[in-house]
Amino acid sequence: MGRSACSPTALYRLISGMHSSITTSIIQNYYNETSGQWGPNMPFFRARFGSPAAQPYLDNLHFTLLYTLQAVLQAKPQLLSSELATGEPESDKTTHLMLEQLLAMRAPPSGPTAPAAETLPAAPASTPQEGLDFSVPQLQATLHNISRLMDCVGCEKCKVHGKLNILGLATAIRLHAVLNLLAKLSESVET
Repeated sequence: MGRSACSPTALYRLISGMHSSITTSIIQNYYNETSGQWGPNMPFFRARFGSPAAQPYLDNLHFTLLYTLQAVLQAKPQLLSSELATGEPESDKTTHLMLEQLLAMRAPPSGPTAPAAETLPAAPASTPQEGLDFSVPQLQATLHNISRLMDCVGCEKCKVHGKLNILGLATAIRLHAVLNLLAKLSESVET
């Protein structure tokens, strides 16, 4: 019997972290209609993340990053055996070297924002425990529904970032390559 995918609290934190990632991506690449230029929107960043009340959202962003990093590290053998062929031999070599450096990392330490007990499952759970946990199929169905809801979002940038993040998280839950999500979350934390 495998473990369940994650608790409802962990699912909330993962989705909240993705929401924070989407917001930081939009803030970082904001189109200023007055100047006609693209760039960071620092007033919006301070309004969203500059108060103590925003700390839980930043904690959830870090939680989602660590969860995703755990998935990448657990998929190390599959990722190292993957062929990275873009048609540019020098770029392929650089990409493979960067992937090896990433995968040489140790598992993230536990702490206030670490996923702790809500780790990725080794295999889908056969039954959720008294409705308190989501099984992998239930979690994937939930993420699929969230992705479908994203189709109703009016902002195209929000829709694209949201759907990409949902897809990445669903992939992380299945222990496949999630390098795009990891890169996006890392950029968001760096912002």
